[in-house]
Amino acid sequence: MDCMPGKENYITKGYRNEVLKLVLLGYLCKKEGYPYDLFKRMQKRKIGFLRGVVKSDFYNALNSLEKHGYIKGKMVVRGSHARKNYTMTADGKRIVKAARMAMVKSLGDITRMMKG
Repeated sequence: MDCMPGKENYITKGYRNEVLKLVLLGYLCKKEGYPYDLFKRMQKRKIGFLRGVVKSDFYNALNSLEKHGYIKGKMVVRGSHARKNYTMTADGKRIVKAARMAMVKSLGDITRMMKG
């Protein structure tokens, strides 16, 4: 339930952006990718919580992950087209593993605390 009906509140938007980053890291653990391909993969999965994600959210998440050293982008030129291809770094793999363990461990506790 939203605290501010009719508007996306700060907590929901912030949480969605962090989930988006984790989903992107999960995709890149499996296979390197270009932003457009990653965006299309995410849309195909129809992750309900990420339904409102737009391309700017998506690119901001990729830029943040690269800035923090979890992924690495490399420009690839094919003919007259240049695209940035992203791959996971060792830190990115480490953070995905840590995030998975933390989420599994804490999800039940968070759910119980929110039932108030």
